[in-house]
Amino acid sequence: MRNVLNFKKPAFWVIVLVVMATAGLVFAFTTDSKHEPPVPNLYRGYSIDALMDNKTPYVGNNGKVIGLIDAMPLPAGIIRDTVELQTNYLPYGITINYILNDYSNVLVNGAISGEAFYRNAIMLFSLIDNVDVINCKIADKTGQYDGALYVLPYSRKMAEEVVGEDVRSFAGSTNTLKNLIDRINNTPLGPNLGTDTFYDFSLLYSYKNISISDSNKVRELVSQLQYAKELPIERIELKSENEEILRIDYRMNLTSGQEYKVNHSKMMADAVILFALLDNLDAVEYNLIQEDYGYGGVPLTREQAEQVLGADIGSLGKTEEAFLSGMPIIANLQWNPDIMNIITYEHIMR
Repeated sequence: MRNVLNFKKPAFWVIVLVVMATAGLVFAFTTDSKHEPPVPNLYRGYSIDALMDNKTPYVGNNGKVIGLIDAMPLPAGIIRDTVELQTNYLPYGITINYILNDYSNVLVNGAISGEAFYRNAIMLFSLIDNVDVINCKIADKTGQYDGALYVLPYSRKMAEEVVGEDVRSFAGSTNTLKNLIDRINNTPLGPNLGTDTFYDFSLLYSYKNISISDSNKVRELVSQLQYAKELPIERIELKSENEEILRIDYRMNLTSGQEYKVNHSKMMADAVILFALLDNLDAVEYNLIQEDYGYGGVPLTREQAEQVLGADIGSLGKTEEAFLSGMPIIANLQWNPDIMNIITYEHIMR
């Protein structure tokens, strides 16, 4: 009986070894790095490893594009919603839909700051070789302006003008990518958005190819454009000689001491919309009138508009998808012809 008992009771040093081995196993399991969540390599809010892992030559690579977008910082109160890729025709584009829940971290001087979105767009242009246009659409769900949609359009040309070179050159390594992040964080960007929508592009496309001779429909269309929100429409006339020219007269109401600054960029942006929607339209003629005074009268042609925009307007208006994804780029259109742009009341009354 004693032998059996002695057999069942291990020596003290055996017990010690077993305890040490067990402790070693527990320690190994609890410290195995493969079981710990990875620590993101963040630089100014950007996940550098994720950006480098997801860079791609093609905007059509859905998984890579989503990976890039989600590796970039957003202001508090903004969350990403859906992402749409336009890969069927040029310009190739990305539309990122956001939801705005809180204004606290995005308002600058009463307007929505576009700087964070601009920086992220530049990063996407750097890391996706063939994307041409990026549209950031922000749906207001704050309870104050529910239903409002703010559109921030960006182009590769804009990104390269800000940085001063081809932004794709920064995607080669983590160091060059960090250099780009530093540059865009130290450069003032914009624009800021007010609380009004820029264009209701879905509504505008409903006028696609209305008859240019249907004065009521044409007036409805023109009333949706930007200049009609600034000055009242006096008259609209179709001049059909050798070309189809749409004349639009806006009425000024200046009083003594007042002046009006003509916004040629806004005029051109409106003209681009008209050319995209009305295939047979050859030119748009604007006139700003008051009393017997008239400013303008020189038609803007389709060819001029395409030169200023740097794109084929016909392709932008070819389908609703092309129009909705490509047309927001006109928010940043600039046209400043070398002509008088200030009209004074005293000048009108001469």
